[in-house]
Amino acid sequence: MIAENVQYLVYLGDAYANLELEENYGLSEDNYSGIPKTFLTGEYGETKIRGEIFARKSVGRKLKNGEQSLQGVFPRATFVYGEGDTKMMETFLNVCQRHQGCIPFFEGSSRGMFQYVSLD
Repeated sequence: MIAENVQYLVYLGDAYANLELEENYGLSEDNYSGIPKTFLTGEYGETKIRGEIFARKSVGRKLKNGEQSLQGVFPRATFVYGEGDTKMMETFLNVCQRHQGCIPFFEGSSRGMFQYVSLD
């Protein structure tokens, strides 16, 4: 991207990629900022977080044109779905049908809040 003068990077991470294979009570994205020793999501999580850290280190570097720097944003969504993803939509539909047309909201602390991202 640096060599091609691509100024903006959006790296769609995974909220669970950098979680260790241990008790994760009281989760916060600040709990694990680096690379853990073990990965809750296995090789997928390891490659996902290593890719994110590599990309984060590239932010701020001057592009080949020397005029601009690479900028980046790194959301870590919990659920991403889009066209052709029948499993996720079927699950949402089943949950809604069991709860009067709504996805239920659980009172309490923010632990367990999810971000649903639709890619069109």
